[in-house]
Amino acid sequence: MLSNFINDFSNQINLDKSEAVFSSKNLSFGGSSFYFALLRALLSQPFGQKLFDQTGLGQIFLGKLLGECTSAELIKLVVVSLDYFPSLPRLDADNKYFSHFLLENVLISSKNIAIRKWCTKFLGSFFTLNQHYALFQINFSWKWPLNLLFLKLSDTSPKVVNLTARILLRWLSLCPKDVLTEMREQLLRAKLETLGDAGILLEVFLFDEDLDTIEVDKSKFLLEIASNSLNKWNDNGDFARASGQLPTSVPTHKKQRVFPPPHLYGHLARSKVGQNLLKNRNIIGKLEAIICNFLQKGICVDQIDEVKGSLFALAQILANLPSYVVFPFSKYTQLLLECFLQQRNNSNNLPWLSIRGCAIWAINIAATSKNQLVIKTLFEFGWEFGEAFDNFELKINKNFLSSKNKFIF
Repeated sequence: MLSNFINDFSNQINLDKSEAVFSSKNLSFGGSSFYFALLRALLSQPFGQKLFDQTGLGQIFLGKLLGECTSAELIKLVVVSLDYFPSLPRLDADNKYFSHFLLENVLISSKNIAIRKWCTKFLGSFFTLNQHYALFQINFSWKWPLNLLFLKLSDTSPKVVNLTARILLRWLSLCPKDVLTEMREQLLRAKLETLGDAGILLEVFLFDEDLDTIEVDKSKFLLEIASNSLNKWNDNGDFARASGQLPTSVPTHKKQRVFPPPHLYGHLARSKVGQNLLKNRNIIGKLEAIICNFLQKGICVDQIDEVKGSLFALAQILANLPSYVVFPFSKYTQLLLECFLQQRNNSNNLPWLSIRGCAIWAINIAATSKNQLVIKTLFEFGWEFGEAFDNFELKINKNFLSSKNKFIF
């Protein structure tokens, strides 16, 4: 029965008639998408993979994926139905999974920009699945999707490049250290100067405390980056924008912009180079001024995003700054707590409640720190760390648990 299903699948997908099972009309309004759900379940089993090879369905898929007349709905269903991280070591002659081969061909060879952009988003969904689903983590590999994303930085479409840069900015900070070391080589080879703001932000990942270079090479490397930055300036002192970036006068400017990732200051705080940048630019002082102004004078509608961003940025610095750095950890931890503990007469003040919620989120970020002063300050204010908290040295110190203040929601 399963063999008949695969054979029927192969025959139907080759038909171009409007009445065929996989015609554009049936894909959009019929139930033909269930065929792909069944195929996905079959491919997770050894006998399903064997039938897939025997019927030559993979080659049929490849022809459909690269065909100019193939509907976008069919391409998306084919891409989604494949298993990209199978548990079985089934490799083709090029030492790659056939599903990898198919997706790479669509991303690189497809003439449809919308399809390349959609497949790039699909590639980014692997990292989200890895973060939230334990079963997906078992066979997940960081290297293949990241290498493919770096390859997409040279795409001919600025929209695809812009999307790829945002995905890299979102997930590079979370990949394992051994993978990040290899990805630094990709960053060094990539032409980041052509990516505008996104390229500048991606350079942040080159400033890590575990960068494996001797001091002389490191100095040359930093000088090279500084030289490249100077070359990007225009005659009027501004940075030249990449082709995919739009000026602020364009109505769709916000949609096309590349925003700094929320972990940017946290990533800078991990290395000496980044710490010097934060110090020389007085970043922490500016964040403190914004938060203190909110605590003293209240908030204007135009300042909501600025206060929220400052809370998250300060929390990221507290969570990532090494313990050996001389820094008033307790002072800034208390500053986050004050944003939560302050009271307002009007309980329905939505902007204030919104910032209070962000303060809770920021405190949770700061609570991931391994710094004793941060954790002690949070304990003294009655912050609950939950069962996952593994700082045993503080757990056995009963003084930290005797709190006078308790958070009331």
